[in-house]
Amino acid sequence: MGSSHGSWLMTSGPLAELNALIERRSSMAPADAAANQPEFEGKTRQLMAALEREIHERDFERLDVEVAGVVVDGVRYMAQWPKTRGEYTTATGVIHPLRTTYRARGGHGGLTIVPLELRLGLVGGNWTPLAAQVAGEFIAAVPSAKAAELLAKLGGMAPSASHLDRLPKILQGRWEKERVVLEAA
Repeated sequence: MGSSHGSWLMTSGPLAELNALIERRSSMAPADAAANQPEFEGKTRQLMAALEREIHERDFERLDVEVAGVVVDGVRYMAQWPKTRGEYTTATGVIHPLRTTYRARGGHGGLTIVPLELRLGLVGGNWTPLAAQVAGEFIAAVPSAKAAELLAKLGGMAPSASHLDRLPKILQGRWEKERVVLEAA
């Protein structure tokens, strides 16, 4: 990240909270700090995940495609203004960056695309590749309700069981498109 992209970091809410937490912890007597360790660990994880989500949200916004129109697979799409917030699952949870959507020429009701999702290679349009890989491994090992419970306990992403249930169908669709090449590999 360049200096202009990272300058906001020093005023980040989660980072300020993390600094304050560490300062309070540093001033505690060792016996009190030891007794408070589970709460400290949980709060530290929570704030680190919040900071990571903020970093990802800003990065997604930086990578947004902002032009008047695009052509995808021979179809022309026009930008829709104002930008809207998307919902994307990262390995540390859901983020809601502002992004530009594009609608096929011809007016209301046309097909809408989000070039940012294509640019980032998002799985199913809303999972980052790492989040999809981690969640996919969990649901391959345990039922989706248990996977959702375990992911929530780990901190970070906490998709619902129904959100996890849809992921194998998405992954299978991607597999089938490239099955011959993937099986050969």
